[in-house]
Amino acid sequence: MALEFSIRPFIPSDSPAMMDVHQRAILNVPTRFYGRPERESWAQGMTATAYAKSAANRDTFIVAETPDDTLVGFCGYRVTEAAGVVCDLFTTPEQQRRGVGQALLATAEQSLCEQRVRRVTVKSSLASVSFYEAQGYFVTLRTRHMTRGGLEIEIRHMEKPL
Repeated sequence: MALEFSIRPFIPSDSPAMMDVHQRAILNVPTRFYGRPERESWAQGMTATAYAKSAANRDTFIVAETPDDTLVGFCGYRVTEAAGVVCDLFTTPEQQRRGVGQALLATAEQSLCEQRVRRVTVKSSLASVSFYEAQGYFVTLRTRHMTRGGLEIEIRHMEKPL
């Protein structure tokens, strides 16, 4: 059964639900990618107000919600001098592999194209590399990222021409 959802612009009242989606997605990353300490460190320190602040400063957020107004995913992106940047893309664990992330990313990429962006970059967790590769992204750098909780995790810088 296909999931029914729609994509719309972020509003500040989405922030608590976004934080919940964000934390649940991180904490449910399979242990073959990151152990429990890394996932907990990555999820640590999130606040609902951070999304609204980020949206007010530089990021554009879009959300996916079901007909009953349940938020099931979100994507954050921005335009820099060099490229478009996808800074967040998370879906609830229950909705992964059901087209939500793909639809959110396609909507963000379309918006970036309309802003004359010709290249999109993303810092991907190891768990998301295959998803981004399936969307046409390729790895440009293997590196580590310091989480909010102070532990480093391995990540991949990826990009895609638009």
